[in-house]
Amino acid sequence: MGATSTKVSLADAVRHLRRREGLSARALSLKAHLSPSYVGKLEAGEIEPSVKAFGRIALALGMNPQEIYYCVVFESLHDLPED
Repeated sequence: MGATSTKVSLADAVRHLRRREGLSARALSLKAHLSPSYVGKLEAGEIEPSVKAFGRIALALGMNPQEIYYCVVFESLHDLPED
């Protein structure tokens, strides 16, 4: 497939934040009241979350959705707020 993309996806951002918080995918799913398979598919980039699910994930990660979305739009995980 050629060159590696540097584009930050929502999947990348959620996975990065989850790991930064020391959560397993299962733990995040429990905190966000979502199924583990839903979180797995989201992190794999197979699905895009609904607005409601995105809000639940953000809250479970201790953030607001706008902070995560900002980093996806501007393609930088470095802009994610630190603890």
